[in-house]
Amino acid sequence: DSSQPRLLMAVDCRSHPLRGLDAIRVEDSIVESAATVANYTLSHGLPLRMVAYPQQPVRLQGDSAVHVAAFHESIARLTFDGGYALQDILRIEPYDHALGLLVIVHDIPPALFDHLVTQKMKGTQVMVLCVALLAEDVRLKKAVAELRNRGIRAGILPAGGDVIKAVSDL
Repeated sequence: DSSQPRLLMAVDCRSHPLRGLDAIRVEDSIVESAATVANYTLSHGLPLRMVAYPQQPVRLQGDSAVHVAAFHESIARLTFDGGYALQDILRIEPYDHALGLLVIVHDIPPALFDHLVTQKMKGTQVMVLCVALLAEDVRLKKAVAELRNRGIRAGILPAGGDVIKAVSDL
């Protein structure tokens, strides 16, 4: 086990109701966010593990810049046609609760909200980046504010917005 900070990045690849340009904007922002986190983390020599569940599950891990290309390749191939909810994936994917958990999502349903709060209560450092079609989505703003009230670093990235700023603000 490394004594360095470790991070599990879980990317939500569930299918969603958006279509056309709206779907492309949200999906591109999720992919760009995952690639940005992977690039930064691995380039700084920090261990990173990624899970995503489109039709064919993706699991990767790395701990240095030599792994960046493999992460980018896998992230670029992500599709948003998965059938598994992120909270269900996190229940079956093993991870150390001392490990940081970053979820990149397009929605925060109540079951995921509850799971993230539970993980925080167990001592996991939880971060949530929610990519939203509209920055002023009232329901998402309320969910993010409540996550913050519970000590979880959370933010909303408007689709097509500044990924580096959104991730930095976490």
